Amino acid sequence: MASSDDAPLQTLFLPFSSGALRWPEGPVAFLRARDGWPLREQAGGREVDCEQSFAPFAQPLQQAAGWTVSGQLDDVAGRGRYPLVLVLPPRQREEARALFARALALVAEGGRIVACQHNNEGARSGEGDLKQLAGLGGSLTKNHCRVFWTAPLQGQHDVDVAKRWGSLDAVRPIVGGRFLSRPGVFAWDRIDPASALLAEHLPADLAGRAADLGAGYGYLSRELLERCPKITALDLYEAEKRALDLAELNLAPPPRPVPLRFLWRDVTAGIEP
Repeated sequence: MASSDDAPLQTLFLPFSSGALRWPEGPVAFLRARDGWPLREQAGGREVDCEQSFAPFAQPLQQAAGWTVSGQLDDVAGRGRYPLVLVLPPRQREEARALFARALALVAEGGRIVACQHNNEGARSGEGDLKQLAGLGGSLTKNHCRVFWTAPLQGQHDVDVAKRWGSLDAVRPIVGGRFLSRPGVFAWDRIDPASALLAEHLPADLAGRAADLGAGYGYLSRELLERCPKITALDLYEAEKRALDLAELNLAPPPRPVPLRFLWRDVTAGIEP
């Protein structure tokens, strides 16, 4: 569960608790969803389709009755569009803009997008971006955060901006085409210097089954298989599913044929033997 002092999560629901907005009938979508008392207080017993690709945040959401949780909300079949799409945008601006474009694609005719960011994590930029994309219906500030929302949407959005922003976090080649990555994952457009240093000091005689804890987009796993010929199997653990999906791409095929497992897990909760 998110921290009890999760200010953006609390502030996201301020328009509803203050009476500025009404909660709609039917299921709503929640992008980058986090669990916590503000969500349970407002949406307890109601249908919420949650998108959360970070395992420590996804697991508490999976325990709530009536809520579905997916690493990619498009995986939830048969819902159609939503009268309300809630968004907790990330700090990385390209990823956030792509998320706004996805929210727009998910919202029903006459529905709203409601988003919230901390002031130190791009709240003013996020508000300006949503305004540019689809216009604003209102905003409030509290807890050093800004919550902002659209008017009921009836097609009044910038089609060109939506199309352009929708591709901002697309998978793309990096490091001269050696790897595939996308905005928002750790060190997404480069090789992290600490990881490069570790790779340079991998003992060539490492042998047996190995585990890469926090595998990211797969850089160290690939280096391990290239530098250590006695490794016979490799498990990749990664809490961020967007990164784990990239690791699968970047190790297809692996440098040599060994069994691989790609595990969407929070390793702080333990690992399988």
